[in-house]
Amino acid sequence: MSTDTSSIHSEDIDSERDSFITRIKQRGKSMLESRHGGTLLFIGLFVLIATLVRGAFFIRSITSVTWDWTLPAGFAVGFIFDLAMAVFFVVPMACFLSVVPKGWFSLKWFRALIHVMFILALGLFLFGAVSEWVFWSEFFVRFNFIAVDYLVYTREVVRNIQESYNMPLIYAGLALTTFVAYGL
Repeated sequence: MSTDTSSIHSEDIDSERDSFITRIKQRGKSMLESRHGGTLLFIGLFVLIATLVRGAFFIRSITSVTWDWTLPAGFAVGFIFDLAMAVFFVVPMACFLSVVPKGWFSLKWFRALIHVMFILALGLFLFGAVSEWVFWSEFFVRFNFIAVDYLVYTREVVRNIQESYNMPLIYAGLALTTFVAYGL
């Protein structure tokens, strides 16, 4: 008898979860098609990915973490910094969307353009996360002055990266992850 009850309970939980996910998808789609909804999704996505990267770095270096008040403070400051950067990056898009005529939001080509821009932003966020992970693997720090040197000596750095990593596989993985995440 308990098996039947747990089975029914499990089905209820699955149904609630599916309903919740469907509502999130519908809300995200409608946000992308509203005037400034995409900017809010952009900010949320940027902060989410940056927080996940910070958490991954924490887990990766958990043996060398100082377990005191600076740990939550570091996460809080990082969150505030990520939020500020997301707002900084979204200002041009918000300005553009503010001057676009309201009627354009009902045009298929404009909605498609907004979705393409969102997919590109998602791909760039994921590319940045993978880049930071690779940088962390080599230097055990987040992007810093060493990354600036990478910009100065671009040709040598690109050649070194192409020799060290299977870039077509990484690009394919990023593209697949981007489209799967967008489809969610």
